[in-house]
Amino acid sequence: MTPALPDFARQAALAETVTRVEPGVLRRVLAGLRKDAVASRHLEWPMRQPGADPAELRIGTKGGALPGVISEAMYTARPGERPRETVLVLHRLPEATWYSGMRGYAHQRFILKLATEPAFFAKVRAALK
Repeated sequence: MTPALPDFARQAALAETVTRVEPGVLRRVLAGLRKDAVASRHLEWPMRQPGADPAELRIGTKGGALPGVISEAMYTARPGERPRETVLVLHRLPEATWYSGMRGYAHQRFILKLATEPAFFAKVRAALK
C-alpha cells in the first residue's frame, strides 16, 4: 500500500519550515550562475524568443515551488549596463491561490515585466514604499 501525502495545509506548514532563504541570498546565487557559461546556458534557454538577439538582452530564470510557496529568480543583462537580478518569493499562499499561480504563471509575467520595463519597476517600487 502506498502511503498518502499529507493534505495541503500540512505540506504548506512543512514548506514554511524549509523556505526561510532570504531573497538576497537567491540574488547572489543567481548573479554567480549568470557568470558561469554552463549554468547560464541552462538558465537562459527558456527565455530565448524567436528573432531575439541575445547580444542585446540576455534573460536567465529559475523558479521553484513548494505547497504554499512560489519563487522566481531572474537576471537580465544588457550590453553596457550593470546586470540586474530580480527575485520574487510568494509564501503562505492559500491553496486555491497557489494552484492558480502554478497553472497561470502570472508571477513569471510579473517578474519579467518588472525586470525589463523600467517604468513598471518604478511604479511597483513606489507602491511598496
